[in-house]
Amino acid sequence: MKIIILILGLMFASCATKFVYIVQRDVPEKPIFTVLPISDYLNQIEFSTAVEQYLMSAGVKIIQPPSSKAVETKRNIGGAIGNVQLDKNEVRVADEQGSQTLIERYSALHETKADYIVETNSISRQVKIIAKSTQEIVAGFSLPITMVKDENEQYEKDRVVVLETLKKLGVKVRENK
Repeated sequence: MKIIILILGLMFASCATKFVYIVQRDVPEKPIFTVLPISDYLNQIEFSTAVEQYLMSAGVKIIQPPSSKAVETKRNIGGAIGNVQLDKNEVRVADEQGSQTLIERYSALHETKADYIVETNSISRQVKIIAKSTQEIVAGFSLPITMVKDENEQYEKDRVVVLETLKKLGVKVRENK
């Protein structure tokens, strides 16, 4: 009995969309968006692409995300040969001479012409909308995880959440696909 109640509770909790916050301030007449996945893993890129599609269906302008850049630093430390993954943005490579190369990757966000950067995370299905000019997070929400069998139904549910968020931000959206 407890298992059934737990499963029902999880189903109801997962169907709800939780809005963290929405700030409506200085919204341009025709804002430009760019969508940036939290990392370069395939599932993150696929989720980011889906969010781009939801934004395009709303009729807002989407531009290419800023390019990733890498900075390499070499120093002589003496030590093991091979790769060491420190975190998602940096890799250290040691060679036979004992010098170590630090490769750090980052996105050149300051170079984008977008008014808003939309950051996505496929694992939590979280979406953040960040005003580029102020670096302020103006909206943060999670798309609902539903138990639908039809992908089109899931797409439509997610699209509606994104459209409603844009409207609450003060962005003019196209209602139909």
